[in-house]
Amino acid sequence: MMNQSRLRWGGFASFLYVLVSAFMPHAASAEVPLTRASVEAIQNYVELLPQSGRTRQARLADWLGLGDAIRTANAAQVDLRFNDGSLARIGEQATFQFIANTRTFRLSNGTALFLIPPGQGA
Repeated sequence: MMNQSRLRWGGFASFLYVLVSAFMPHAASAEVPLTRASVEAIQNYVELLPQSGRTRQARLADWLGLGDAIRTANAAQVDLRFNDGSLARIGEQATFQFIANTRTFRLSNGTALFLIPPGQGA
């Protein structure tokens, strides 16, 4: 009899948890889709590869948007600040692109370091 009572309360508690969590905001809903990134710092030679134009040397305050990429040369790095406040530091000999309106990145070669404000990432 005691086990049946425990099972009922355990089942009720599980049901209540599922019901309450269905109506509570989830951490994932705090994610902000990335739409753009600005070039915040450059060390040595970095190229901007705009989807709609010719490759050129990157400059401070350049913007990366949908389909754009950035490429670093030997001994180069670039800091990118995203619209949600996240920071990405792209290391040497890398090509970096983010998929706009998502939180997905493409990194060919090289390394990247991400600093994401609390509550912004998954």
